[in-house]
This record gives sequence, C-alpha cells and structure tokens, in this order.
Amino acid sequence: VGTVTTNGTITLTGLGTQFTNTFKVGDTITVQGETVRTIATIPSDTSLTVSVAFSTTASSLSYTLTGGNLLSVKGNGNVGIGTTSPGALLENFTSTTQSLADGFVNLRLSYDGGTNTGNSGAQMTFAQQWNGVGAGTVRVGGIRGIKTASTGNFGGGVQLLYQPIAGGGLIPGLTLNDGNVGIGITSPSTKFEIGSSDLGDGLAGPIITLGRNTNATNTGAGSINFLSKGGISGYVWQDAAGNMRINTSSPSNANDTSGVVIGAQTSTRDTKQDINDYTDYGNALSMVINAPLHTFRYIKEVNGYGTDSPLAKQRIGFIADEVDPAFMVGNAIDQVSINGILMASIKEMDLNIKEINNLTIENTWRDSLNSWFANAENHITRIFTGEVCLTSPGEEAVCLNRTELQSLKALLNKDSSTISSPVVEQVVPVETPIVTDPIEEVPIVPAEPIVDPVVN
Repeated sequence: VGTVTTNGTITLTGLGTQFTNTFKVGDTITVQGETVRTIATIPSDTSLTVSVAFSTTASSLSYTLTGGNLLSVKGNGNVGIGTTSPGALLENFTSTTQSLADGFVNLRLSYDGGTNTGNSGAQMTFAQQWNGVGAGTVRVGGIRGIKTASTGNFGGGVQLLYQPIAGGGLIPGLTLNDGNVGIGITSPSTKFEIGSSDLGDGLAGPIITLGRNTNATNTGAGSINFLSKGGISGYVWQDAAGNMRINTSSPSNANDTSGVVIGAQTSTRDTKQDINDYTDYGNALSMVINAPLHTFRYIKEVNGYGTDSPLAKQRIGFIADEVDPAFMVGNAIDQVSINGILMASIKEMDLNIKEINNLTIENTWRDSLNSWFANAENHITRIFTGEVCLTSPGEEAVCLNRTELQSLKALLNKDSSTISSPVVEQVVPVETPIVTDPIEEVPIVPAEPIVDPVVN
C-alpha cells in the first residue's frame, strides 16, 4: 500500500503507507533497487528504520515484505497472526510494546455503516451448535463497539450482548460508554447505573448483591464506601444482628459493631461540639404546651400501602410550620432536640411541684391554683375563709362554719346513741358520762335513758 522514499540513510519514508499494520519489528523489507533490509523500528504508518542504510536517494519506490511470519495455519486448525505456534483457534501476537496512546492494536474490527445513522460499531458474535443441529445457528452472546453520538465529536465504548432465555435477538447486558457503566441500560448517564424495566406483577426491580466472606474464623459482609466531599470514607454494611451500620473504616468481621447503626442517634461526647448547659426549662415547657397536636396520616403511606392498610395508620403529632423551629431540622423532625425539650419540660414541672410551698420563689403553678380557688365558678371559693360552701346551679350557696359543724356532729352523735322500740314496758336509767368534743372540748349533753323493751 502506497510508495516509499529513500534518502541514503536508515530511514524509510512512506506515502499512503500503513507500516504499523503491515510490518512488525524484525521483518525484512525489499525496496525497489535495494537489497533486503531488516526493520529496526516502526515509529508510524509513514516512517520506519532499518538496520543498514539505503544506498540511494529516490522517491515513489515500491516495496515488498520479504521475511517474517505474518500468518501461520497449523495442522490442528489453529491460526496464528505474527506467530508460528498459535495456541488457540486464532492467536494474534506482536512483540512490539503496546500503548493506547500510540494506537497499536492486536485486533481491530471495523464497520462501515454507510447511510446508517445509528451508534453501533463492529460486532463480534458468539454462536453455539445446539444439540447437534444447525451449527452456529444459536447466538448466545457478543461484543460490539458503540459511539456516543451519530455525528460530530463523540466518545466511544463497548457493549456485552446476551441472548434472553425468551429468545429474540442479542440485547445489551453491560455497557461501557464514555466512562459510564450501565447494566440493562444502553446510555448510562452516571458512573454506574442499573436500568429499570417493567418486570410484571409481583416482581421487584433489579437487585444488587454484595458478596461476603464465609471463612469459618473471619466471616463478614461486604460493604459499600460512600466518599464525602472531603474524601472521608463512609462504609455501610449489615452486621451479624441485621443492623445496617456506617463507619469511616471498613468492617473487619461479622461481629464488627464499630460505627453507628443507621437511623440511630448517638450521644457520645466525642461526636459533639459547642456543648453548653441548657437550663431554660420554663421555655421548654412553653414550647410543648403551645405546640398544637393533630391526628393525620401520611400521603405516601396511604398511596403506597393502601388506604385500608394498617401500615397507613393514623398518627398523633404536630405540623412543622405550627411549632417552634427547635422541633425541626430542615424539613425533618429533630428527634434529638425534641427529646431534650421533653426532658427540660419534666424538670420544670418537677421544680414547680417541689417549690409550691416556698412563697419566696415565684411559682406560676401556685399562682394558678390560687386563682382557681378564688374563682366562684368552682363552688368552693370560701374554703380558706373558715367556711365550706356548696352550691348548685341556680340555687343559693349553703355554707357551714366551725361552730355549725361541731353542733352538727353532736347532733349526729346523739341520734346514733338512741334505740327506740314500738313496745315500751320498763325504763331503766343508764348513767352516761359526759363526752367532750375532741375539736374544742365542748360538753355534749347525754342522750335520754335507754329503754329496755319487754315483749309480752
């Protein structure tokens, strides 16, 4: 292919030549009017050097390969390219150091799409003779090249093809396209993407499975590492108890309980900063008291589980925009702060109860109790004025003071000490001692003599 020019040196310059595809180092070349030369280097398709300088300077010369082994066919059916001892049905060998930057390749499949505007390139298909019938008629897989665009600047990639069990043509299983990897998708838009398709009723979507170590002495699950913006690792794995954990270092075995359980809150001091004491218990109690409560159900639970599902349960709680911002962090409930607010509220109630008799300290609970007792609507407004008053709606209050209560008690005692009978035959005087009231030592008159009934 093409012609060459000699200039009396070891360099041979080509025009329209493809030296890198035609020769390899060690081959011999014969140029028109020159003797055989051994090729020393092949810098490009249009330049090579030989071991002995050419004797003439001339251009538009023809050339031929006069040595080396480009193709070998063995008796066992193996074919070798660049080797005389192929170890497989087809083996391509070169002793030249390969580099993608230099464009050296061992095997190239080319495809002229003509007017085809698709992005598929050359394809290699693997076929199998099935049960001795129709050799090569069953295509079980393949590899093909792809490009990212039909026109203009484009990148490239490769697809691994497979034959579905249901039959039909080969479809892409794994795609490497412009640095992105896709499984079940032909145009992955991220570094790793798994395609989604309708799998029918009752089936879940694609599954990713991470292997685990089943060694008897050092078992453990695999992990996924999520790097933070600053490059800090965040390994996620399932421990022996089934909890999902996250830690800055990978798990060492199945019993590794380092890091924290995902979804759980940690309260160790080493995970916190800007620590200050909180003593505004009254404000915490006010936040709780002033937070409106509602019953509700979550929209996503109703839509996802069904309106009659027990999983879409009615809940009791608050609405984010109706409560103090301390209850929330962004759009999420700040459970840590809520725990602290509830603890502070309990402390405030405990202080109010303990200090209710300490008149030197302001106590809103005591003030509220005093106001309540001073309210006539509670019907016991005079409980601290020496009287007990009882009222009923629409009726006048009935009040008793201490003296009246003592008289009432004496009367009750007198009535309870008398036994009457319809038949009286004889009166037996009984001497009764004077009883004093334990409240105020008020003498109580003895009851009438007890009648001894005689029944005829």
